[in-house]
Amino acid sequence: KEASPEAAQPAPEANTPSGKVEMPVTDTMHAIAFVLWHKVLDAPVLMSEEAAFRVFCDASAEVNSPRTRAAWQAVNLSREMLTPCPEEWQPYLEAYIRHKASWNLVDYIELIEFWREQIDNGLFTPPWEHVLVDEIQDLTPLQLTVIKNLLPEDGQGFFGIGDPNQSIYGFRGAHGQAHEFFQQTWPDLKIINLTENYRSASEILATAGPVLSDQAVGELPRAVNHPPSEIRLFEAPTAESEASWVADQIARLLGPTSHTLMDAAAESALPGEPLSPGDIAILVRLGALMHPLKEALNRRGIPCSVPTEEVFWADARVRSIIDAAGVFLGIVEGNPDQALNCPDRVLAKGPLGVAAYLQNTAPFDDMFWRSSAFKGLVRAFDTYGGWTGLINWVNLQNELELVRGKSEKVQIMSLHASKGLEFTAVFMPCLEDGLMPFAGPAFLTGQNADPSKINFVEEARLFYVGATRAKQGLYFSHAARRRLYGRELQLLPSPLLKKLPDKWIKHSRLVKHVRQEVEMLTLC
Repeated sequence: KEASPEAAQPAPEANTPSGKVEMPVTDTMHAIAFVLWHKVLDAPVLMSEEAAFRVFCDASAEVNSPRTRAAWQAVNLSREMLTPCPEEWQPYLEAYIRHKASWNLVDYIELIEFWREQIDNGLFTPPWEHVLVDEIQDLTPLQLTVIKNLLPEDGQGFFGIGDPNQSIYGFRGAHGQAHEFFQQTWPDLKIINLTENYRSASEILATAGPVLSDQAVGELPRAVNHPPSEIRLFEAPTAESEASWVADQIARLLGPTSHTLMDAAAESALPGEPLSPGDIAILVRLGALMHPLKEALNRRGIPCSVPTEEVFWADARVRSIIDAAGVFLGIVEGNPDQALNCPDRVLAKGPLGVAAYLQNTAPFDDMFWRSSAFKGLVRAFDTYGGWTGLINWVNLQNELELVRGKSEKVQIMSLHASKGLEFTAVFMPCLEDGLMPFAGPAFLTGQNADPSKINFVEEARLFYVGATRAKQGLYFSHAARRRLYGRELQLLPSPLLKKLPDKWIKHSRLVKHVRQEVEMLTLC
C-alpha cells in the first residue's frame, strides 16, 4: 500500500523519559520505509509509477512501446516476487538501476527492497513487539518477507487481517495466499475465521457468491442483517443509454425532487428515508469509463465526484508547475515543447514566486491564482517543506487514499479502489466481455485478446469485491455498443453475469418503440 511519508514517525520506544507512552506507529509499509531511507541516506526523490516508467524508457533509450511495457512489467514482477529477472529483460533492469541511482531517484519497490536489505544486513533492528497488518492478501512475496523479518522466529506478536477471496492485485505481484505463507512460516499460528457479514443484505451475498464458483477459499461469509434489498440488471443498446439509466436510477434512490419523479420514486425497494449522494457509488473496471457516467449525472444535476480528478495536482496548470519543478530539481527530463517558461531562480521561490512572475501569462490568469487548485499547491509546498517533499507526497498518493474521505457526492471510482469501502447502493456498469474480465491493454487497441494472459480467477474476485460493497442496492448493467479510445466496441455481456442466480435479480432492457403508420380511409 502507499500513503504519505510525513505520517510515518520514527520507531517509538516503549516509554519516553517523561514516562509517557508513545502512540503506535500506524502507517503503510512504503511510508515507513521512506522514513527509514531518509534516516540512513540522503532523502531520495520518490517517483510515481508513471515517472518511474519514463525513467525506465530513458535508461533503455527506447520509447514507450509494447516491448518496453512488457519489459517494465516483467522486471517489476520479478522484483516483487523475489524471482530472477528473465534473461531477456536483465539489461533493461541493470540500465534502469544505474539511471535512477545517478539521479537519486527511487520507486516504490526499491523502498521495500532497501528495508529488507537493512534487516538482512543487521542494520535495522525491529523496535516493535507487535506488528498488525491489514489486507495481507495483497502483499507481495517481497513485502511478506519484510513482515516476517520484523518478528521473532516463532512469530509472537503478529496479527494479520485478510481475505484470500479478495486478492485482486496479482498483476502487481501479490502473493494471494498470504495465510498459507504465514502458516508455513509459523506452524503454531492461530487462525480465526470470520464468517459473518454485517454489511450486505443476504440477497446481495447470495447473488455475488456464485461468481467465485469453485475458486472460493473457505466458507464465504453469511449475512447477519437482513434489510430490504434491490438487485437489478439492465441491458442497454448503447453506452449513452446505459449512463442515462444509471443516472435515472440514482435520481430515484435520492428521492423525488419534482412532481415528475414522484412515480419513479415510489418504485424504490429501499424503504425509509431517501438516500443521500454519499450513500451511492459507481464502480468501473477502467478509468476511461468514468467520464460518460459523470456527464450523465451532471446533466441530471446529481452531485458526483471522481476523486482522482479532484485533487489539486490534477489541474493541468498545476501539473505544469509541478513538472517544471521536477525538471528544476533534475527529477525528470524537460520537454521543450511543453516547458513552462519560468526561470529556475523563480521556481526556487515556490508557487507564490511562480505566481508573481507569470501573473497573466497564458494559460494563467488571475482566476487561476485564486483557485482552490493553486491554493492547494501552496499549502502542500509549505506543509512538505518545498518541491522535493511535495513531489514525494504527491507520488505516494493512490486512488484508494483519495476516496477515503467522506463526501456527500456520488463516488465514481475503480473497482480496485472500492475495496474496504461500503455504500448503501452500488452501481456496476460497463460489464462487457473484454472490459470485465479485462482482456488487457492490447485488447483496447484492437488486438485479439490472449485468454492465457487473463487472470479469470482474480477478475472474478474483483467482481465479488465490487458487488459486496453494497449494503442494500446493487445495480448491474452492460451495453451492446460502446466507444472507447476512439474505437467502436460491440461486446457480449460479461461471462461473469451468467454466474449470477436469477432468483433476486430484476431484469430490464430498453425497448425500442416502433411507430405504426395507419392508413386513414375516407368516405366518398
